[in-house]
Amino acid sequence: MIEKRPMLIEDFMLIMEMNAELFPEYHAMPVDQKRYLANINIITGTAQSIFEDGKLFAVGGIRYVGIGEAWMITPPEVRESKNLSLLRRSRQTFISDRDDHNLWRVFADNSISDNFLKHLQFVPNPQGHVWTRT
Repeated sequence: MIEKRPMLIEDFMLIMEMNAELFPEYHAMPVDQKRYLANINIITGTAQSIFEDGKLFAVGGIRYVGIGEAWMITPPEVRESKNLSLLRRSRQTFISDRDDHNLWRVFADNSISDNFLKHLQFVPNPQGHVWTRT
């Protein structure tokens, strides 16, 4: 069973620590700065923790101060399993957030985010990483 709740700073930090290899610059930061970055995600838009069978499965949301900046991070084993339930749940949550906040453009700054937005039916702007809603 998949459940969603508002993200806690600790949820973000736990998932990010699991991804130290993917985000070495984050891993090198002091704890206070890591907490600050997690809090930025909480106060600038939507930020949810997603649980599957009671286990933290992912954190993600949309920073919507200005242009929407979509983000989501999962433990490496979730990405590697290419879990379709995550994609379905993410799509539902993202589309709901997108529509609730009337977002037409979102920003992505890496290939993982690009792929995520493509699967959420956004189309790329040929001049950069800004994705436009279809």
